[in-house]
Amino acid sequence: KGYFNATVKYDTLTKEGAAEQIVEYTVDRGERHRVAAVTISGNRYFDEATLRERMYVRPAALLQFRHGRYSEALIERDIEAIEALYRSSGFRDVAVRHRIEPNAGGKATDISVHLEIREGPQWLVSKLEVEGVSEENRDAVLGLLQSQEGQPFSEFNASIDRDNVLAYYFDSGYPDALFEYKFGPAKTPHGVELHYRIQEGERQFVRDVLITGGLVSTDEGLVRDRVMMAPGEPL
Repeated sequence: KGYFNATVKYDTLTKEGAAEQIVEYTVDRGERHRVAAVTISGNRYFDEATLRERMYVRPAALLQFRHGRYSEALIERDIEAIEALYRSSGFRDVAVRHRIEPNAGGKATDISVHLEIREGPQWLVSKLEVEGVSEENRDAVLGLLQSQEGQPFSEFNASIDRDNVLAYYFDSGYPDALFEYKFGPAKTPHGVELHYRIQEGERQFVRDVLITGGLVSTDEGLVRDRVMMAPGEPL
């Protein structure tokens, strides 16, 4: 509705001698504004449409958000989303700043929101080492990795690799599998050497599935039909 600085407070009042309470809300709408424009500058790697898809702040439009959409919480959320997008693509030093221009276009109730992006250099994976993977699992593990040599580096992608690899090992019967990673600067400018260390542990299998106790009116076969694990399968 355009009241971007609205605040609400409440008090709880108890009537003397009565077993009830009154909740009283005090609403301060503040001044009504309109977001005349939302501008983005400094972006080279991502186009403006890609960035706006991740933003909640909106300029005023005739059919939707007639006054636009803005709040300090929303602009901070937009900044975090844009920075996360850049970091996932290797821009470790990205910074996004914003400023609000009052009296936009000479109208006292209009504001403009400006986002300035400083991308910084893009960091790439110069070298990837994977240690501790047996030959029978190597192809499957390497196929799960998002971090590859020559691709953008981000710790977020490395954490995804860890989760995917561990999920593969747990599903394959390696309950004690461990995954560690470390990275450091490479000899090439803005390059990163990434090292994955995996401890597979001992593979375990299901020897048998026992169903004991508690079955009175339900047939054991009905239960077994719903048990996912079977003898000989990875635990």
